[in-house]
Amino acid sequence: MSDTNYFIDKEQHQAIMGREEGRHTGEADPMKISPKSYAYGIWLFNVNAGSGNAFIDGIYRDGFLALINGLGYFKRYKKDNTFQYIKDVENIIHAVEVSQIRDEITNIIIRYSAIKFDFAGLTFEATAEIQKEKFFRNSPSLFTDAILGHLPNHDSPVLHDVETEMYFPFQNCIASVTDERINIKSYADLKGVCIWKDHIIKQSLTYVNDFDTSQYAKFISNVSLSQDDRVDAFRSAIGYLLHNYSSPTKGRAVIAYDEQVAGKREPAGGTGKGIFGQAINILRHTAIIDGKKINDKSPFSYQAVTERSQVIFFDDVRPDFDFLTLNSNLTQGWQIEHKNKPSFRFEPIENPKTYITSNTILNGEGTTAERRRFIIEFSNHYSKLAAKNIEPIIHEHGSMFFTPDWSNNEWNKFLSFMLDCSKYYLNEGLRFYNLRAVNQNKLMQKTSDDFSEWIKLQDFAPEQEFDISEMFREFKATYYGEDSEFKQRTFTNWLKTFALTKKWELKRFQKGSGNQKNTYGKMIIRI
Repeated sequence: MSDTNYFIDKEQHQAIMGREEGRHTGEADPMKISPKSYAYGIWLFNVNAGSGNAFIDGIYRDGFLALINGLGYFKRYKKDNTFQYIKDVENIIHAVEVSQIRDEITNIIIRYSAIKFDFAGLTFEATAEIQKEKFFRNSPSLFTDAILGHLPNHDSPVLHDVETEMYFPFQNCIASVTDERINIKSYADLKGVCIWKDHIIKQSLTYVNDFDTSQYAKFISNVSLSQDDRVDAFRSAIGYLLHNYSSPTKGRAVIAYDEQVAGKREPAGGTGKGIFGQAINILRHTAIIDGKKINDKSPFSYQAVTERSQVIFFDDVRPDFDFLTLNSNLTQGWQIEHKNKPSFRFEPIENPKTYITSNTILNGEGTTAERRRFIIEFSNHYSKLAAKNIEPIIHEHGSMFFTPDWSNNEWNKFLSFMLDCSKYYLNEGLRFYNLRAVNQNKLMQKTSDDFSEWIKLQDFAPEQEFDISEMFREFKATYYGEDSEFKQRTFTNWLKTFALTKKWELKRFQKGSGNQKNTYGKMIIRI
C-alpha cells in the first residue's frame, strides 16, 4: 500500500482494520474477493470500470465481525444451549445487549475520516459522510443474531468455588481460601479462566491479622451475647453463605430469628439480621427479595435472581411463609421464571446459597425441614437500644457499617474477618448449637401467650400420665373463664404443638366410664 494521501491516525486505522490497541499489530492491504470487488476493513469496495477508482459499495461482514471481536465481544453459550453476547476485558467478562455493541461501533464509525490511498493501480476513496451513510443504511441488518451469531464462541471456564477452595475477586487481587490458609494472588496469575464482572467485590483488600478487633467482629459477638457456641455458629454460617459451591445432599437455608421471646402479635426485629445479610452482599452477588411480597402461587416471585446470583436473601418473610416450599430449590437447584424472558435453572453444585430473616418462626415441621435449615438467633443487644430511641450501631460502633465513614483499615479488618470465617467453615462445617428460644417462640406463635406461660409451670416429662380433661378445665377457668367458648379441641391441639417443640408426641387414651370418663395423655419421645 502506498503512503500517498494516507488519511487516518493509528487508532482510527486499527479500528477500521478490526483491530483493538494492544491486541493486534501491523497493517493489511485491501483483499481482492472478486474481479471487481475488494475488502478493506469493514468496507466492500467496487471498482468503477475504466476509471481506476474504487468506491464503497457496502459492508464486508467478515471485517465487520473482526472489528467487533477485536473490541472484546464474543458469544457465550448458556447451559440451556441458548447464547448471550459478552465482552471480555483481560479475562473479566460481562453480558451485553446488542444495543451496547451497536453503540460502541457507531461511536467508532462516526469518528472515521476520509479514505484515499492508492493500491494495485487503483485509487480507493470514500468521504467520511459516505462511510457513515453506508453504515447507517446497513445497520438494521448487521446488529442481528443472523450476523452477530457468527462471533467467535467464548468458552473459557469461569472461576468458581470448589468443595475445598473458595475464591474472592477483589479490585486489586484475588483471595483464595482453603481449610489451611488464605492466599493472596494477582489477576496476572489467572490462567485459562475468566471472572464475571458481577462477581468482583467492589473493595480492595489488604489482608490483616488483627481482624478480631474489627467492628463487625464485635457486632457478631454482641448478637451472640459472646457465647462461644453461638459465635462459632455465626462464623460458620458466614463461611457457608460465602461458599459458592453447593452439595445437593447438604443444601440448607440459613434462617435468622430473634432470640427474645416476642408476643404472638409483637415481633421484635431490629436485632441485626439485615446487617448480617448486608455483609454477605459485600462479598457475594446477592439477590435481595422482599419477603413480604412473595406470592407462593406466582412463578415470578424470584425475578430479582439472575444467572449470576450467588446468594438469595429473603428479607423479613411473612409469618405464613411455608419453608417447605423451598425444599426442591435447595436440593435440585433453583428454577427461575422471568417475565418475557426464558426461564433458567441453576445446576445443584452452583445453586445460590439461601439466607432468610423472619421475626416469626416459619411454618414447616418434620425431619425434612430440619435437614434443610440452619438456624441462628440474634440477641436483643441492639433492639433494646433502639427501644430507647438510640441509633444502636452508631452508639455502639461510632458509625454505620459499610459506609464511607469506615477507614481503609476498618474495611480491611472486616474483609479479613469474613475470609477467616470462610476458612473456619471449610475446617468445621456448619456448627450447630442448642437453640435458646426458637421452640418457645414457635409455641407462643401457634398457641397463645397465656398457654406458653402456663406450660412452663407443668413440668411435663416423657411417659408421665396426666389428665387432659382436668387440665383443660383448670386452664379454661384460670385464663378464659368457665363460661367462655374456649374449646377442649383447641387445648388438646396446643398440647400437641408443645409436644412437637420438644420432639415428643402426645399419646391420648380414655380412663373411667360414663360421665366419669376423662381423656388422659402422656408424652412419647419421637424416634
